[in-house]
Amino acid sequence: MSRHFYNPIFGNADAALRNAFLHCGQLAIAGQHAHITLAVSAKGNLDGMISSFIGDEAVRVLQRDKRLVMRDLTLHLATERIPIQHRGPVLAAFATLAHVKTLAKSPHTTHLVYIPWQEDELPAFRKLFPDAQPVPESATQAAPPR
Repeated sequence: MSRHFYNPIFGNADAALRNAFLHCGQLAIAGQHAHITLAVSAKGNLDGMISSFIGDEAVRVLQRDKRLVMRDLTLHLATERIPIQHRGPVLAAFATLAHVKTLAKSPHTTHLVYIPWQEDELPAFRKLFPDAQPVPESATQAAPPR
């Protein structure tokens, strides 16, 4: 099974985020990990599309505490300045490819799920990670974590 995944949905940030979050949750549960890391280039990147998906209050908590407890999983924040702290899947949401390379090398990263900012970034990601697979469609069938 591949350790690298990409989200094939473009033009609908909510669907892309939902698909990627669900897949990370499934990977965490399957690997018996209690942590998922949300990686963005900087804290400011949480505003906008990510806050519209997880909510403004959740973003405030992530920015302040660098973690958010959700049911059985804890979502941790990583940026180019804040390293990954816990073992588990990493959701690289609209991160730069340079940041994605760093995330993939972390010993804490069990799986990497990438959401490109633009469609033309996907070929470069797939070149870096030839084993990368699209997030399985089954991830979209589960209920979103809240």
